[in-house]
Amino acid sequence: MLRHFSGQTHSVYSGVAIRNLTSGRERVWWVRTRVTFRPLSPQTIRCYFSRVNPLDKAGGYAIQDGRELVHSIRGPYTNVMGLPLERLREELNKLGLV
Repeated sequence: MLRHFSGQTHSVYSGVAIRNLTSGRERVWWVRTRVTFRPLSPQTIRCYFSRVNPLDKAGGYAIQDGRELVHSIRGPYTNVMGLPLERLREELNKLGLV
């Protein structure tokens, strides 16, 4: 995966649905984050794998453990980690749950 991502941009999507069981109101939305990787040498990839197990990561990397691999991020960082917390807070506020 990291060889594939090397020097490339890919998108990470999260879709979320939440519902206020008291009011019945709900919010459904999605977020996209674009991640651009630096060109990665085989040595850089080996060094990363010596610190991080890629087999339990959805995209083969953990952004929180591999900032040195990434050139840029456009969109919510927390989305790449697994859940766009900033947007979740906004949506929970709209439902009166926060």
